[in-house]
Amino acid sequence: EAPFPQKKQIAPRHHDLNSLDSAALEALPRIGPRMAGRVCRFRQALGGFHSVQQLREVWGMHEDQADAIIPWFHIGAGVYRSLCLDDSPWNDFRKHPYFKYEGARMIDAYRKAHDLDQVEDLKNAIAVSDSLFRKWSPYLRLCKSSENDNSRRLQQGD
Repeated sequence: EAPFPQKKQIAPRHHDLNSLDSAALEALPRIGPRMAGRVCRFRQALGGFHSVQQLREVWGMHEDQADAIIPWFHIGAGVYRSLCLDDSPWNDFRKHPYFKYEGARMIDAYRKAHDLDQVEDLKNAIAVSDSLFRKWSPYLRLCKSSENDNSRRLQQGD
């Protein structure tokens, strides 16, 4: 009688979730070709994962599957593509899985009428829940103001 095959042991936090391609994901237990493709497409649409817990949001990911695989990953450098709150086109916000049409519309309307000094200014300025803002914030940055800050520092000799 043949012994049961040993489960492949994977060291905790061994794999960088933001750099593995679909073939590397598929090679891991509990991740087939469809799920590997979905993880990569979701990561690309987001601009990178900021938390391994975001794997739970991948379409078709079952809770027990997520519970089993999340410990294998770390996020490496994290988000690799942010949206410039003060400069990115409306369509870039609309295509992002967390902002979509309604978020893009609210952000665009606000920034047409107001200047932003920091990302957090948006939190109290538009009708958005704290939990949704927490989802948005890792993907937002100010671009024009940071360019202006750098210009001012250079002019002042800092």
